[in-house]
Amino acid sequence: MSTDQTIEHYSITVPEDTPVTMRVDSYIASAVSELSRSRIALDSTVILIDGKPVKKSRKICGGMHIEIAVQRQEMPAEPEDVDFPVLYENEHVVVVNKPQGLVVHPAAGNWHGTLVHGLLYRYQQMKTLDTQRPGIVHRLDKDTSGVMIVAKDAPTIAVLSKQFSTRSAQKVYIAIVQGIPKKKRDTIETQIVRDRHDRKRFVATDVQSVGKYAQTSYTVLRTFEHCSLVRLTLKTGRTHQLRVHMRYIGNPIVGDPIYARKHQGTPDATLMLHALSLQIDIPEGEGRVKRKFIAPLPKRFREYLKPLKS
Repeated sequence: MSTDQTIEHYSITVPEDTPVTMRVDSYIASAVSELSRSRIALDSTVILIDGKPVKKSRKICGGMHIEIAVQRQEMPAEPEDVDFPVLYENEHVVVVNKPQGLVVHPAAGNWHGTLVHGLLYRYQQMKTLDTQRPGIVHRLDKDTSGVMIVAKDAPTIAVLSKQFSTRSAQKVYIAIVQGIPKKKRDTIETQIVRDRHDRKRFVATDVQSVGKYAQTSYTVLRTFEHCSLVRLTLKTGRTHQLRVHMRYIGNPIVGDPIYARKHQGTPDATLMLHALSLQIDIPEGEGRVKRKFIAPLPKRFREYLKPLKS
């Protein structure tokens, strides 16, 4: 199958107080979560500082304006019979309860069997949209289950995307975390940056000059001897944000293969994070209607909590 080549563009400005010790490729990898050192190292990657091409080994200093152009190869998705439950649909949207383990869209290592492949199989009209992420306006991690909304046409993509970008769409998650948080409810505010030692991880930091601002609010719903059931709401939408923030306060999400240690009593637990509800305006008939969609608590949560005592 042929691949389509696209160019991704990024632009960042180095904070004035940044020390003059870091290479530009290292700085880009730490500041732009989507870019790894290996992608930046490609011969096709172009880096401009203040409008002029530079080598990737160039040292940075405060105030520099960096532009990056990276070539990406993509494989257009084809329809495949992939099973997923539908919570609601009309002519413009489909709301799914994404199962744990299902990848949302094709990417390196997951070119088949994603939610996108299944959507194209069920809804032929979506073939006219983006070749790799048709109708996708937000996403969930592979191991996170729960409610997701997908647009069936281009005008609806614009309507939904704007609500996610302005944070007017209200998303609520539920999770089981290790231990008992010190506060029953709180708001966590940090910067989130990719871990320099492990490209699969992100870390939270109070250093304002790095990463991206992230805000999460949580409420403890119920406590047990070694864990707690919590409700989480996102004020921003950074990669792994909920998982990173719960680890940051010392209560990582149970079953998290990246940010939590295995619990002695339940070493086989999978990620206990579920997108419980989504409230959003959707096109319906000739106008728009505000609707709230709920994905029921999954079986893995019920089985985990059943033997525990409050």
